[in-house]
Amino acid sequence: MHRFYGWIFIFAFCLCGRFAPRAHGAGVEAFEARSWKINASKSIPYRLFIPKNRVAGRKYPVMLALHGAGEKGTNNTSPLNQAFLNMWADDSIQKDNPCFVVVPQCPLNGQWVTSPPPWNNYDFAKTPVTDNLKAVMDILDSLEREFPIDLDREYVAGMSMGGAGTWYCIMMRPDRFAAAVPVCGENDPNQAKVLDGVNIWTFHEVDDPTVSVNNTREMVKAIRAVGGSRLKYTEYPANMGYGHESWKPAGKDPELHRWVFSKVRAQATAIRPLYPRRYPGSLPALSVDGLGRLRLHGDAPVPRFLR
Repeated sequence: MHRFYGWIFIFAFCLCGRFAPRAHGAGVEAFEARSWKINASKSIPYRLFIPKNRVAGRKYPVMLALHGAGEKGTNNTSPLNQAFLNMWADDSIQKDNPCFVVVPQCPLNGQWVTSPPPWNNYDFAKTPVTDNLKAVMDILDSLEREFPIDLDREYVAGMSMGGAGTWYCIMMRPDRFAAAVPVCGENDPNQAKVLDGVNIWTFHEVDDPTVSVNNTREMVKAIRAVGGSRLKYTEYPANMGYGHESWKPAGKDPELHRWVFSKVRAQATAIRPLYPRRYPGSLPALSVDGLGRLRLHGDAPVPRFLR
């Protein structure tokens, strides 16, 4: 009799797993095709999902989803073949967390982060932002002007090359993103202090043949060494068989999207801009951190009144 009820329980559990709502991703047709002009001869295509039935006066989160090297090109469709990127626009997620979803496409001859193979940890201080990633930031800036974006709920997630881009985004702008999901992407552990206040959930499989799991392990260790209270790390065992594609099990984790959308930019510790990020003229970006210290960002000369 106990065995009979045991089988009933197992059958019911399987049914729950089979029919539980999961994010399968939205199709290409759900995304608006757009393009951003970098200069006179170069532009970057991107897709934009606009949440349905928006309420007047309400502001909405935005998810920036960065693809890997396999989706590079100009067709503006390949990135949406990855469920990890298009799932944020799925009805099962949008129902409770309506948000904008931005999916840019990196050119064939480009990268989000310029770092040569064998793809060990890059040195952020010596790795200038690429035109492509700068364009992505410009796209976000433009969407903030065009739509009711909640500036305290901007998120970034990326896989492989996009994982490296995700790490770079939060190293470059730790004040901007409420949460980040870098999956099997190279990084720079020397920037751990900058990232301590950022909500991060990173994923990697032990036997990744493309980007060493040591990249992520070193970063996780460094962030935890300086506090790391906002860091989550999921390491998949080798026998899962995903290899480099850690984004596949990560995207199926039902807790991931709930975790992401629960995060709001930490106003007490975030570096809050005192004026727009790209101020016209020669002024660099000026901000103040949670300790009241002035911070300068960018390549422009330091204003005379601050020297």
